[in-house]
Amino acid sequence: MSWTWLNWAYTFALTVGTGYTVIAFFLGHFGHGHGADGGDAPEVGGNAGHVGADHQMHFPLLSPVAIAVFLTAFGAGGLVGQELLKGHHPALSLAVASGAGLVFGLTIAAAMGLIMQKTVSTSHAKESDVIGAEASVTVTVPDGGIGKISYEARGARFTAPARAIGAGDIPQGATVVIVERDGAVLVVAVK
Repeated sequence: MSWTWLNWAYTFALTVGTGYTVIAFFLGHFGHGHGADGGDAPEVGGNAGHVGADHQMHFPLLSPVAIAVFLTAFGAGGLVGQELLKGHHPALSLAVASGAGLVFGLTIAAAMGLIMQKTVSTSHAKESDVIGAEASVTVTVPDGGIGKISYEARGARFTAPARAIGAGDIPQGATVVIVERDGAVLVVAVK
């Protein structure tokens, strides 16, 4: 096999794609349980202001995994195409390489997107889970001011700032009903 620029390109693509995959595997395998800052992973639970839109994870076509698979398949497809198509125009092996890269890259992107869609979950409560729910006042809600409530939604306990409808303070320990949301503040009424 003569080492033309196309051979080098295929070998480079195969090496980079495979190398990224191996490194990502080992970093992912040994990197569990740590947060982004290197500390322990945060606990699951609720916090103020996490009521609202559903959070969906999208797996883009230009993700590192899809690119690595494309490079690996492009390189391998090109090297195999050159061997199988000896004596033919080099553009044919480039077509085989591009086709292999696209097929495998798109397939892994679609598969990962499907997996992510099926397995993604969030501990954040949707607004529809919260409105009408009972809550307990954890910090007195003063008349015209902001207090704090605790409530359960989606199997998790959340806390949020709260403002009352009507006059008068709502004391700590009182049971209230969440009637609406105003930004990050939940509006409550005495039960």
